[in-house]
Amino acid sequence: MRTSFRLIIFALGFGLAACSSPAAPATPLPAAPAAPTSSPVPAPTTAPLNTPTRAPAELSAEFVLMFNGDPDRFNRPQDLAIDAEDNLYVVDAGNSRIRKFDANGQLLTEWGSQGTGEGQFDAPKGVAVDGQGNVYVVDGASAVPRVQKFDGVGQFLTQWGGAGEGDGQFIDPTAIAVDGEGHVLVADDGTDRIQTFDSTGGFLAQWGSQGQADGQFQRIRSLVVDQQGSIYVGDVQGSAARISKFDSAGHFLLAWDTCGPNRFTLPEGMSVDRQGRIYVTQTDSNLICIFDAAGTLLGRWGVTGHQEGQLGYPIGVGVDSQGNVFVAEQTHNRVQKFQQK
Repeated sequence: MRTSFRLIIFALGFGLAACSSPAAPATPLPAAPAAPTSSPVPAPTTAPLNTPTRAPAELSAEFVLMFNGDPDRFNRPQDLAIDAEDNLYVVDAGNSRIRKFDANGQLLTEWGSQGTGEGQFDAPKGVAVDGQGNVYVVDGASAVPRVQKFDGVGQFLTQWGGAGEGDGQFIDPTAIAVDGEGHVLVADDGTDRIQTFDSTGGFLAQWGSQGQADGQFQRIRSLVVDQQGSIYVGDVQGSAARISKFDSAGHFLLAWDTCGPNRFTLPEGMSVDRQGRIYVTQTDSNLICIFDAAGTLLGRWGVTGHQEGQLGYPIGVGVDSQGNVFVAEQTHNRVQKFQQK
């Protein structure tokens, strides 16, 4: 799908630095935490997909800066998250590490290496930050599917998970989010469900199952929670590609499957800003789609290409406190910062 939009491009340069990785203390991997018996939350009466009919607004976004991690460049940057101080955490998946930058693209610290030990990553996919600046990373489709928790400079704190379909276990965790109460939500593509934990990994609840009905999932790739506690889940499976919205207890509310005149095909990344607007990367169309909390399309922007301000397979997206939008691209192995107009 192709729609013409204005993109005002101003190159401000790269922000680059280097920093060494902190060491993590050695503690054993805890077993999946003991938890009360749970069952999936039943979905309410079936609601139709929300398919807005009004045309999207013409939006533009000024290019602000780009950084690719030089001299140690990104290799398949995946997800990204932004903390309360507008620092940016990038999952550098191909290099099995997390990299932390300030809002100007200056590298602050990094940690991780290939492996299954504490502070290592086998297949890192998602990252989230809580209100205290703790960083949570999901390792999916790996020998040890798990969540690891770090402080803001990368010191290992704890971990939980392990392979399985029981409470607190995972098959292929792909996305993670933290709500306003500090609960950690993890999307497991391998079991088509969302699990909720306390900040130390204690299991609280789960919901979801495989399928295309309301409240079900096919291929979960993104997960965010807004300031009201509403939960948004991105599914990328063919005709089921959509964004589903749930309340804080996991009850299905609504879903939508379009970004303009065409249906979603690959909504890989998602973020929510402080005004409750939802940003979705329509990855294979190189678009950023913006919705309100009811799924109504507010606008979209994006131009395909390799120049500054253009996009190539945008997969991760985040919005800082000033409304600046950061986009991680896998084709060009870089992160770009935009100011919306």
